[in-house]
Amino acid sequence: MNVDGYKRDILRNQYEELLSKAETARKAGNLDAAAKGYHEAADRLEQLQDVEANSDYSGRIERLLRAASMAADGTDPGAADDDGGSAGAGGSGGRG
Repeated sequence: MNVDGYKRDILRNQYEELLSKAETARKAGNLDAAAKGYHEAADRLEQLQDVEANSDYSGRIERLLRAASMAADGTDPGAADDDGGSAGAGGSGGRG
């Protein structure tokens, strides 16, 4: 595996972990921690998009940032899903 492959795997794992932590915080009612987690997950996904030349995660990044903003404002953004069907962040699998 080349360096970009390792970087991609690390970024993807970090993204999934941050999203999971954000969802756990949201479910526990800790919207400040959820907002931080969604924002950090969006940042990792943006970095992942830069490494994966043919990937476009812009829709998922937008949903993550919207969820972060809602949580920061004290509004529960709802559960994240892969298709972005809720106000939530976006899932961890597939491409957004």
